[in-house]
Amino acid sequence: MQFRKAQTTNVDEENPYWMSFSDIMSALLVIFIMASVILILQLMEIQKELEHKQAKFEEEIVALKQAEQVRRTILDEAVETLRKRGIKVEISQNHTVLSIPNELLGFETGAFDISPTYQSRAREIGEVLNMVISRDNRVEWPC
Repeated sequence: MQFRKAQTTNVDEENPYWMSFSDIMSALLVIFIMASVILILQLMEIQKELEHKQAKFEEEIVALKQAEQVRRTILDEAVETLRKRGIKVEISQNHTVLSIPNELLGFETGAFDISPTYQSRAREIGEVLNMVISRDNRVEWPC
């Protein structure tokens, strides 16, 4: 009995496209890795930009809060000063509007002129508002 040696075949002879397929897959893997690295770098850049914008936004919020406080102070001081002078004015609950009753200024219906009898009171209200707003460089704050 003689044993025959089995013929050994090379993988390349069996499937000649196998090497090409593995080369393509390797190239695709390299491209995928490079694309992933580029994407990560872009995301890091965007994150830095967003952090910068967030810091700027927080600075603006702080400035607006300070302006809000200045506005409230102006209104409170104006109301207090006007009331001390006997001029009854109202301030809204959220401290945003200073209301001067029509009886204090004597506007006629549909008119924009202050009648002469009320002009001294209007001037006094204007002087108080000017004084309160001009104090401590409050004019520079956006209200």
